[in-house]
Amino acid sequence: MRQFCLRTLLFALPLLGLLALFEARLRAIPNDYSYKHSFWTSRPDDIEVLVLGSSHSYYGVDPAYFTAKGFNASHISQSIDLDHALFAEYANG
Repeated sequence: MRQFCLRTLLFALPLLGLLALFEARLRAIPNDYSYKHSFWTSRPDDIEVLVLGSSHSYYGVDPAYFTAKGFNASHISQSIDLDHALFAEYANG
């Protein structure tokens, strides 16, 4: 039984390493969340108007037409809890 467990572990170890490598590579793919986070952290003083909400504000509000500097931080199916957390972070920082 001990030899079976050892062989199973030796077989599964490279597979787990490969899965970990795939996960790390997938996390490095740029997406909408990483773009918004990088903009948010690199230029927080450039944001005067913050747009939050679900898909209605994501597709329907374009901060380019504002007179003040705006940023659309909304996303499809974004919950009110996440909106509140983003607002609290922006209001404090």
